[in-house]
Amino acid sequence: MILASMVLPFSKMAAKRAKEIELRQALRAMREAIDEFHGDYFTIPYKGTTIAGEVAGETGYPKSLDVLIKGVKNPLSPKETVKRYLRKIPVDPMTKSTDWGFRCNSDEPDSEQWCQDDIFDVYTKSQERAIDKTAYKDW
Repeated sequence: MILASMVLPFSKMAAKRAKEIELRQALRAMREAIDEFHGDYFTIPYKGTTIAGEVAGETGYPKSLDVLIKGVKNPLSPKETVKRYLRKIPVDPMTKSTDWGFRCNSDEPDSEQWCQDDIFDVYTKSQERAIDKTAYKDW
């Protein structure tokens, strides 16, 4: 019984740590995709094409995560290749949904209101705190 009372908190902590690792990986994957899209927006001349207004804001960041999944045609490619940035929207391990919070390029760093012009940053909508006592939404 004493052993069981020691193992239970340890297993809960291990499960929470695994969810935190999964959250960090999901956030990193989406942020890398957003940054790659932004870089391509200025290096592959999407700017000025008819695609630009549909998929990206004036800042070059995507208007939605769906843009990163569907991809964008390279206007310079004769084969009309499509570059995709994400395979799918990751599931938030904390909320168990694909409903993420977004921030625009013009939003304050701690803003929870999205201007809907572009997606500059992604965060979890979970109100819980991490093992290190930081809020997950601040990651």
